[in-house]
Amino acid sequence: MKLKNLLLASILALVFATACQLKMPKLPGNASQASELASAANLLDVKCSDNENQIIPFDELTREEINCFRDDPKSLVLYTALKEQHLEAFRPLFAKSFPDMKVVWLGDSTGNITRRLIDEKDMPVADVVWGVAASSLLLADAEGVIEAHTPANLSRVNPLMRDELDPPHWVGIHAFATTLCINPREMQRLNLPTPLSWQDLRNPIYRNPETGAGYLVMPNPGKSGTGYAMVSGWIQIYGEEEAWALMDELHPNMREYTSSGRAPCNLVADGVYPLGLSFVSAATDKRREGFPVISLLPEEGVGWDVEANAKVLKPDTKELANDFLDWAISDGVMYIDAQFFPLTSVKPAIPPSLPLGYPRNLSDYLIPQNFSWRTANYKRITDEWLKRYRDQSGPSSPQLELPAQDSADEAGMQ
Repeated sequence: MKLKNLLLASILALVFATACQLKMPKLPGNASQASELASAANLLDVKCSDNENQIIPFDELTREEINCFRDDPKSLVLYTALKEQHLEAFRPLFAKSFPDMKVVWLGDSTGNITRRLIDEKDMPVADVVWGVAASSLLLADAEGVIEAHTPANLSRVNPLMRDELDPPHWVGIHAFATTLCINPREMQRLNLPTPLSWQDLRNPIYRNPETGAGYLVMPNPGKSGTGYAMVSGWIQIYGEEEAWALMDELHPNMREYTSSGRAPCNLVADGVYPLGLSFVSAATDKRREGFPVISLLPEEGVGWDVEANAKVLKPDTKELANDFLDWAISDGVMYIDAQFFPLTSVKPAIPPSLPLGYPRNLSDYLIPQNFSWRTANYKRITDEWLKRYRDQSGPSSPQLELPAQDSADEAGMQ
């Protein structure tokens, strides 16, 4: 018996010693290692989460679950600046087109998405970007984040709404234009005149006569694509000197600079402010929801941008990313998109009715656009904007929201 126990102990000791010499797999320290581990994991039937929904928001997942979806070839990680209401309209068509695909989506402002893409450059999480301002995608592209891709039926896309490169690095889905978002009830209550031009907004009447606080709200161009489309648009309309003079005079009338382009119109709809600088579809969305809001196009014309799609550069590109980008400019998608943004890059065969309050002559107000110029001058313009208005305080800007100095290179958003 003792001999048997001794023999068993010897065998166990040998097994233990051998096991101790085996090397445990290391956590991925770079994209190549991550790719190798992902390939091994993909041989299994991956279940990244107990969440049974097909489309899952980022905030419902742990970091480990998100990383699992990132490495799963049957799942897609999507970054988007489109509003959740907009995304919901696509859900039935998406489920029909991709019944077996899981999507993890992050909805955020264009500026935050662009910064995240650049920060994640060495270990990218997203597979595709959907509906982010083209001027911001150009900034991300300059950092080597975007991969060129030619989606199916690219020839149908309006040449003004796609990258000039072949193959393109971004492909637009629709244009969004800046506007004045007005609450007629609040304007009447405060006895304010309706502005017809950007220049009219300089009038001191758009300040509280007792406190001096401004009645206006607009997006911060360093965080918002709409804000940057607005500021760069003014420079293209008036020239540098006159545009900055206009902004100097507008500043005392501004009560708040928001981090998204939609926020000013939301605040106007809620009666917080009588007038905001926003984009057209933000106003029509609030009209659709029953709020007393109208969109007014200033007579000088309006700045605009294209919301676009792009493929994120990764060591192992998922085939699903290509499939999604093909789908994103298909007839069915464009028809739904046109219900929110009628100026689509691919004209639907049977266009839907215009949203309530959407200006029929919007295209007449769009100023000539140079995306390369806007991207090349982004840092210079936003730095100047920060220098002029960051340190100016007073009753007109107690809620001033500005990015940190080290984020001056980030793009803005809707």
